[in-house]
Amino acid sequence: MKQQVIDYIKDKYSVSPDYPFDEDNMTAVFRNPKNDKWFGIIMCSLPLSKIGGKGEKRVDVINLKCDPLLQYTLLDGKTIFKAYHMNKEHWITVLLDGSADFDKLAELINMSYDLIEKKTKKIKTKAPKYEDMW
Repeated sequence: MKQQVIDYIKDKYSVSPDYPFDEDNMTAVFRNPKNDKWFGIIMCSLPLSKIGGKGEKRVDVINLKCDPLLQYTLLDGKTIFKAYHMNKEHWITVLLDGSADFDKLAELINMSYDLIEKKTKKIKTKAPKYEDMW
């Protein structure tokens, strides 16, 4: 499912993963090309217990940005968890072991991208001088 997610993001948003961590070619980050903000990160071979599951089975996951108001309706403790290693209010973790419905996962990826799309880099502007206003 990991490759299916990578292919979906590449096809839908023309975004390829980057691997920003030295000596780690497994952690894939997806950034919005307009503002360089992360909208997804794939992490591989995490113990299930690290993300809130039971057992030490190793799983691949994707962290996605999520609307805090929607988050609690999504968390099920089976395929979607509070974010691992990210702000738990604004991110969720989704298993990539095939247990999540791909259409639902695609919707979550789209939501994450849309949330980041709204955050553009602020352009610094000079405030007009008082005398220039009149």
